[in-house]
Amino acid sequence: MPNKKRGNTGVSPEEEYEIWGLIAELFKALSEARARELRPYGLSPMQVALIYVVKRLTRSTGEPPTASELSRWLVRRPPTVSAMLDRMERDGLLFRQRDEGASRETRVVLTEKGNQAFRQQARATRMIPRILECLSQEERGQLKAMLSVLRTRARQELASKPLFP
Repeated sequence: MPNKKRGNTGVSPEEEYEIWGLIAELFKALSEARARELRPYGLSPMQVALIYVVKRLTRSTGEPPTASELSRWLVRRPPTVSAMLDRMERDGLLFRQRDEGASRETRVVLTEKGNQAFRQQARATRMIPRILECLSQEERGQLKAMLSVLRTRARQELASKPLFP
């Protein structure tokens, strides 16, 4: 049987598409599960992801993230993130403040309403934890570690040929 591997990657086209397909299908299923649970709260999965990233980056760096940082973390084009920030600001979930160090940048700060919405949805969303419970704690740890490695590599690949800043 001929070797169908590409270069030195060791990943055959069949394996690539099988893994990519599994990840894509899982992402779609988890996104739909989350969307169903968030409907009563008037939040989308991407809005909750944005709030989570704002909280995480603020906690880790000590200052609120910029819109550009959110764009990179969410792997979304800046205009898409900007439109989402506009809606969320209009809904009172966050506000943007000028970055004193950079005249064109804004920092994204959650309001109490945004923090409260995040806490409420976190208490109510149970479908994804039920899905993840089919894995042992050790398996979940391994999965997180592997996904983290893949995410880092994907970001490196995207950074070498950025689609957006």
